[in-house]
Amino acid sequence: MKNSIRIHAGLLATTAGCVRDSKPRVKIDPTHPHIKAATNTVNIATAADNKAEATRRRMLDQWNEVAELARARGVHTPAVERFHNEMALLLAVTPDPAATLDRLLQVFTRERAKNTPGACHVYPGLCTSVDGEDGNEVDEHGRHYDHGGRTISVPGLENEHDPEIWAEFIHLSSSTPKIGFMGADLTPAQVREKAAQLRQFADEADALADQVDVAIAAAEQAGGDR
Repeated sequence: MKNSIRIHAGLLATTAGCVRDSKPRVKIDPTHPHIKAATNTVNIATAADNKAEATRRRMLDQWNEVAELARARGVHTPAVERFHNEMALLLAVTPDPAATLDRLLQVFTRERAKNTPGACHVYPGLCTSVDGEDGNEVDEHGRHYDHGGRTISVPGLENEHDPEIWAEFIHLSSSTPKIGFMGADLTPAQVREKAAQLRQFADEADALADQVDVAIAAAEQAGGDR
């Protein structure tokens, strides 16, 4: 009996040793296309998470700065405090804080437009047309259906009211939304292209001004040396 027990014990010990020593012998090749693809996917996901988290921290910091400013001005009421806390909690847990805040701001803008007599109900914050203005046609609900926005411009050299460059939002009921640019109707893509050209012009104009500053200094120096 004792011998039988010893034999069984030995078998168990041997089996356990085999289990402990049995290790996978598969070698993973990091250059394999599937492994590389999986690694890239993980890296991209990690980078996206890091970017979202950085955005979250920045937005929360800015949100808290707004609250501190309200407290300093004495307008941080209990209702404002509750709203601030709820918004901060939402920004802290939402997967995409930037998109969430953008959607909320759109909702706030629409609700504010509803409570503002005459404000545009289609493009709040973009269209500046007001219901019932002279020459402003309205529908059966008394709302305007031809839309126009604030004109952005560069003042003229001789007359600031005659701009050198100007652009504005336009959406007439018989057309699609567009941008009036110096009398031409452009798409957003065309305006971005024109804006890039204007930025290049501005950079070159700055560089030219710097060069002429040097030329003026040199001319003044030369005149003083005579």
